[in-house]
Amino acid sequence: MRLPLKISIYTAIIFILKLLSFNNLIASENENTCTLTVQVSEFRSNDGNVRVHLYDIKNKKSFPTKTTKANRRLISPISNHSSKVIFKDLPKSTYAFTVHHDENLNEKIDRSIIGLPMEGWGTSNNVKPPMRIPNFEECSFELNGDKTVNVKVVYSLF
Repeated sequence: MRLPLKISIYTAIIFILKLLSFNNLIASENENTCTLTVQVSEFRSNDGNVRVHLYDIKNKKSFPTKTTKANRRLISPISNHSSKVIFKDLPKSTYAFTVHHDENLNEKIDRSIIGLPMEGWGTSNNVKPPMRIPNFEECSFELNGDKTVNVKVVYSLF
C-alpha cells in the first residue's frame, strides 16, 4: 500500500520541477522580446484609421513602399486626432516603420496625379526628406527593450 504514496510524491516533485523550469523558460523568452508603442499625432481628422507597417533590418529592402512585405502590420482607430499602436513580442533588432492615415478606408495611400500622397503619412524618427522617399537607414532604430516612439503625421500641400 505504501508504493502508490511514494509514486504520488515522486510524481508531484517531478511535476513541480517541470512547472518551475517552464516558468523560467517563459521569463527568458520575455527577456528576449520587446514591446514597441507607436504614438501617432496631428491627424487632420478622426476619419478612417491609421495603418502602421513595421520592418526589421532583414527586410529593409521592402521599406517603405512594399507594405504587404512588412514584418508586422497593425491598424488602429483615431480619436482626438491621435492614435496608439502597440507591437508586442518583438525580437530585439533594428526596425523602421511607416504610418499611413487611411482616411477613406481603401487600404492604400491615395496619391495625386504627380504622385504626392494625398493622405497623411509618417515614418519612424519623423524623417521627411524633401523630394524623395526616406530610406531604412534614416528611419531605423535599435529595439533592445520596451520603447515608446512619437510620430507626427504630415500631409502634402497638393
